Amino acid sequence: MSFLTSSKEQTHKNSTLNPLEQGRVQNRNFSASVDISFSSDIPIIDICIGQKAYKFMLDTGSFSIIPTRLVDELNLKKLEESIITIDSYGKESMVKLYKLPFLEVGDILFSDYYFIAEDFSQNFPLSCICFDGVLGYNLFRELIVKLDYVNSKIVLSDKLMERKKFLKSEMKFEGNSGPQFNMDFGFENVWITLDSGKNEGILIGEKKLANIFKEKGLESRKIVGLFSSSINGANEDSMKETFLAKNFKIAKKISIDSYPIDTDNSEELLAGNSFLRNFDIILDFQKKNIYFKQLKEKNITQEFRKSFGFSLYWNQNEKLYISAITEDSPASDLNLKISDRVLAINGKDLYDYTEQEYCKLFLLLSSDAKTYEHEESIEMVIKRDALIKKVLLKK
Repeated sequence: MSFLTSSKEQTHKNSTLNPLEQGRVQNRNFSASVDISFSSDIPIIDICIGQKAYKFMLDTGSFSIIPTRLVDELNLKKLEESIITIDSYGKESMVKLYKLPFLEVGDILFSDYYFIAEDFSQNFPLSCICFDGVLGYNLFRELIVKLDYVNSKIVLSDKLMERKKFLKSEMKFEGNSGPQFNMDFGFENVWITLDSGKNEGILIGEKKLANIFKEKGLESRKIVGLFSSSINGANEDSMKETFLAKNFKIAKKISIDSYPIDTDNSEELLAGNSFLRNFDIILDFQKKNIYFKQLKEKNITQEFRKSFGFSLYWNQNEKLYISAITEDSPASDLNLKISDRVLAINGKDLYDYTEQEYCKLFLLLSSDAKTYEHEESIEMVIKRDALIKKVLLKK
């Protein structure tokens, strides 16, 4: 299960206010380094509102979001007009905007920024990550921001940063999306949203490019079922096809030898943390440029990883079950099916698996921690209707 928490925001047709242009940073002539932690490969920042500490997700692909419980607690001012949010899988919702008087990130004081009010604490499985809100791209429009994945830090500044060995891409915005950079496949140029709220790699929800990948005969894998979630909860069953793209570039400057690219019908074009971790990144919102410094001397080369070819999900009735299957994988070869209940893996009893246990498993699967995915073979006990059977999967 992957997370895509980016969203597009459209102001209501009667609105005279662009929420992206509201708010200001009180500090001047500053550069501050702030620690970030990662949960399910999503960056989390400690912030302060009204002298209370909270944990907010850093999501450069989303508008800023505050939990609804704080709206009443802080008596926040509501904007009269609503906006329509569209998440990464096309789910629309009408939401209100609220002005937050003050917010502190490290020693940096932000004032009068607008936030969406959303109660996503109960939206499983996003609730597994345990965070209070979202710091989105609208908060940084006056700043220069450095994402330092290696040292788990974000640097916020209003001054020019050192850019030695960094290569530049123009920063674009489409509507009210997050910052975008250029990706050149040779036969097609696309603009990709830099989305730190997405824990996987590159997603291109554009049929035209997916069809070109097919025409060129690129190696691919197809997965069907429930395999991702967004800010609104788990997405509906769907299909994505992943192609092993080769010899493409960022801004015609940074060469990538090979990298798996997910395609679907979402119309989203996103680059998440699994891909972004290959770089130090500077987002210059002032001059509308994004700078990349590749962390390794060699070009990025990532092939398809070996997989058993199934995804797991949990609900109260079925407990742990198979939610998605990859075609031509060990799971599909053994005729495993979506909705097969998983009773055991490698002798571990999973019959009464709880939501909390699933969250722990999910967070492990989204990290480099050793799980069953690191094994070359696993033994599973599954239940389909009244039939219980044991299967051995080998990569």
